Amino acid sequence: MNQKHLFFFLTGYLVIFFFLFHGYRFFIDPDATGYLSVSEKLANGNYFNSINGIWSPFGSWILAPFLKLGFNGIITSKFLNGLYGAISLYLYYSLIKKWKINFFVEMAMMIGAVLLMIHFVYARLFGDLLQLMFLLIYLNIICSKSFGKNYKTIIVAALIGGIGFYAKAYTFYFTLIHLPFVIIFLEKKSTQRYFTLQSFKKVTLAISVLMFTALFWIAALNIKYGHFILGQKNVTGTLTQVYNPNKILVYPPEAGNYALFDDITNLTTQDITPFTNWKLFVIQLKISAYNLISLFGTFNEFSF
Repeated sequence: MNQKHLFFFLTGYLVIFFFLFHGYRFFIDPDATGYLSVSEKLANGNYFNSINGIWSPFGSWILAPFLKLGFNGIITSKFLNGLYGAISLYLYYSLIKKWKINFFVEMAMMIGAVLLMIHFVYARLFGDLLQLMFLLIYLNIICSKSFGKNYKTIIVAALIGGIGFYAKAYTFYFTLIHLPFVIIFLEKKSTQRYFTLQSFKKVTLAISVLMFTALFWIAALNIKYGHFILGQKNVTGTLTQVYNPNKILVYPPEAGNYALFDDITNLTTQDITPFTNWKLFVIQLKISAYNLISLFGTFNEFSF
């Protein structure tokens, strides 16, 4: 697979994107209102209340200047998603080129990537594609031949993981676990020993850069809410009170919000465990079991 194939896939992606745009331009997912609310607060100069313990900020930060200029938030987000998707396709192409894969497998992977990218461009308005873009940048660095041979590549990988945290908090946890593991694995490959002084220095540097990059947002969250939050507070645990049969309406947390979901960080509720909320815990188990059975059915339909 070469640059001509990449051009073909990017062209196909853009053709499908613009073909579907008119019909899906105002389709949004439930989480989108939260991110849009943050962007609107930023555009209106309400910076303190734009700090949010559940919705990661990077996508909203990018959108805010466009809202300030009078652009439609949903339409602009769709175009931004289209851009993130195109960049992600290029990064995915660069990644699989680093692997020794059969040509037809590469082509199949790229076709699948185009279709999945189109799905997420229109199905999820914020967060996911931006996070994917940073993860693909990170993986391209990790899979490069020069990675681990000097401190520079480790610093860049940790920095990208830290910036990805601002797109979606899960990126922080992934990088925190994955990057040290890769460094130790490469050290074992070159020295036949898992733990050396060199690997310790590299892991310490990686974690330090990651933590320092994420520290600014973590500090902002803790200043606003007055208690420790690492980012992206658990939604399901916080919504325990919604399942209370005596509570019909749950109002938005502050003026100017669209719904409860705009900022649920301040709600004082119990997490979902067998000991704190048995009824809701059982409901979640039933949902998980149903989804697992449905997944097996889907695999069966694909297989026969």
